[in-house]
Order: sequence, then structure tokens, then C-alpha cells
Amino acid sequence: MAEDNDHQPLSKRHSIAQPFSSLRKKIRASLSHRSSSNPIIEDVELIAPSLPPELLLLIIDYLALPYHLAAFAAGCLLSRVDRESFTHSMLFEARSNLLHTTRVCRSWNAVATEILYSKIFLLSPTQLLLFCRSLKRNPTLCSFVKQLYVLQPQHKSTRLLQRVPWAITPGVGDIEFPTLLAACTSLETLTFTYCPKRPSVYSSWTSGFMERSGIGAHLKELAIHGTTGEEHKPLEMLNPAISLPLLEVLVLKAVTLNHNHQFPVFPKLRTLRIVLIPRVKVPGVVFQLNIYATNFPSLRRLVLQDTNASIHVDEAVLRNLWSLRMCGTSERTMYNAWVMKGYLENVTLLEFHLKKLKPGRFMVTRYPPALKSLVLCITFSKRRDSEVIKADVLKDFQMSDASDEGYLGV
Repeated sequence: MAEDNDHQPLSKRHSIAQPFSSLRKKIRASLSHRSSSNPIIEDVELIAPSLPPELLLLIIDYLALPYHLAAFAAGCLLSRVDRESFTHSMLFEARSNLLHTTRVCRSWNAVATEILYSKIFLLSPTQLLLFCRSLKRNPTLCSFVKQLYVLQPQHKSTRLLQRVPWAITPGVGDIEFPTLLAACTSLETLTFTYCPKRPSVYSSWTSGFMERSGIGAHLKELAIHGTTGEEHKPLEMLNPAISLPLLEVLVLKAVTLNHNHQFPVFPKLRTLRIVLIPRVKVPGVVFQLNIYATNFPSLRRLVLQDTNASIHVDEAVLRNLWSLRMCGTSERTMYNAWVMKGYLENVTLLEFHLKKLKPGRFMVTRYPPALKSLVLCITFSKRRDSEVIKADVLKDFQMSDASDEGYLGV
């Protein structure tokens, strides 16, 4: 019946086609006056619509649909008047509708502001400073922050710092920010770029920062992105003394680690993604990144992509994996050794990225016995017959118990 209703003329659907005057009267009739004040916005009307909470949440959730980060990266700060309010300065066209919703009335403002601050993107030191000012001015907003993305565009960082020198005021990144994060008790996701060689207000994210901010007690997802093609100082944030009892997802991309780096214990970590880890050149020392079961007792999904460093994964960790994603030449060598020794007996999902594949060269010839899903991403070095390439890749391919649940994607 729902599908038939979608094809009906607009005049036959509910009250959408009613005259605007009658619809406006019904809305006015449903309004109720409230005298309570809201500390977030003080200049809104005192009239609040008495919509059911479920309907109000549906409307605002629709306006807060997932948006792409590119919409933010292409934007810039708004007018000088809006810069004083972080609610205006951090949002660009991607969330303008949700921003306007906060100005409808007090009840709408409360719900929309909570959703608005639940996912924060900081793309410049200026926005970071405004974010700190906003939380300091109104501590109520701290409890709304659930996902925080502190991203520094590489091609804009130097220009922003030169144009806005007051954005790197001493104390903003070292004192205020950790203190304010400590008040964000609902923060579960944290993603940030790590650029220690650049004059950034959030470059000194070390173990001391983690301790002062206190975010480790409730953090569930942590992603650290370095800068490819540059030499960095080793990351000091994830030392063995750090406690992350609830962390479930850890992403390390282009991050430099010490040659003898030891991970802390992640009791609930389920997903580990390691991408573009450079080798640390120390004379007479062989760099090796160790992933032991004592540090990752609950690991179920492992992603290794273009890791130039030597990586050792404990046998106990491999036997507990359900999902494995590999990309790169060294990863292919590791996978073949693991599957031949029978370490991947519980892997049901296998993803491979095949780069510059040539006919006659098979990247995968053995498969885990419990495999149910196989995903192959193929990158051709030259124009060749794709069907021939696929046939070579899938030579001798067999999946046990895949008649009903098996999935193959190429």
C-alpha cells in the first residue's frame, strides 16, 4: 500500500496539498507557549510547536543526513559577525538547513543543537580556537560532542597560520583543549592529523595530552593520520602506559613509530587498520612492528595496506580473525605464509587489492577453509582484457560451504 501511495497525485496525500492558509492555522493551533529559557540561544521566540518528540527527531535527523567531508574542505569562514559564534563559523553549505533549524524555536533549538554538535569537523587552527571558545562560553555543549575530527589540510596549514596569527595563541592547544575535552564525557570517536614538524596548535598530542584530557576512559574509535612523504618524529601517544579500555577501532595511517614500539593493552579492540607505516632508519637496528595477542585479545578484523615496515602478527591473533584485508606486495607474502601454516582457519571475509596485475601472475592461490566472502579490487597497469585478468586471479578458486551464503565481488 505504501508503494501505491507514492504514485498517487499530490492532492490525495494526507495534508500536504491543503491550502497554505488552513495548514498554517493548524500549525498555529498546535503551538504552545513556554516560558523556560534556553542558555544556547537567547533571542529566539517563546513559541514552541507541540510536535510529538518522535516526529520532531525525524525532521531534524533528515536535515542532518550524512554529509561528505569534501563539502567542508572546499569552504571557508563566513562573515566576521558569524566568526564570533562557532555554531556559524564551523558550518558551511552542507549543514545550513540544520543550522537554520536551531533558530526556529526553543524546543527545536535544543534538539537541533544537540545533533549539530554531535559531529564536529575542525579543518583549521582558527576553527579549533573557535571551538574552544564556544565550549568555554557554554559548557552545556560539551556533553553533546560524540564525534570529533581535527583535520589539518596540508596545502592550507601554512597559509592559514600566516593569515590568522592569533589562531596559534600559546595555551590554546596545550591547556584549554585538553581541559575542554575532559568535559566531553560523551566523546566516542576521535580522528586527527599528526603533523609534529609544523607550527600547529594541536601537534603535541602525546601521552600527556591523553592523560590531561581524560578521553581514554570512554573513547571507542581512534584514528591518527600522518603526512605521507615527510619524516616525522615518532608518535608518543600510544605508549604502554595509556589506558583505552573501551576502544574498538584503531586506525594508524602514515604514522611514524619507534623501532621498539610497544602497543598498550586494548581489551575490547575489534578492528585494527595499519596503512603506510614508514620504516624507521636506525643504524644497526631492524624495525619490526609487533602485534601480540596480549595487547589485542579481542581483535577480529585486521587491515594491512602498503606497510613498508616489517610487521609480525602473533599466531593467536591470526587464529581469532574473522575479517582480513590486504593490499601490497609485502602483504601478499605475509598472507601466503599465514594461510599455508593454517593460521587463518576462522577468516570468513577476505579482501584483496591487486595492484598492477599481469596475466599469468596469481596473487591469491590458497584460501582459508571457512571463507564465505571474497572481494578483489583490481588495478590494471595497462589496457588488457579484464576477463583474462579475472580468470587468472580466480584460478583454482574454491570456497567450502559457500553455496548459500557465499559472496564474490570483483
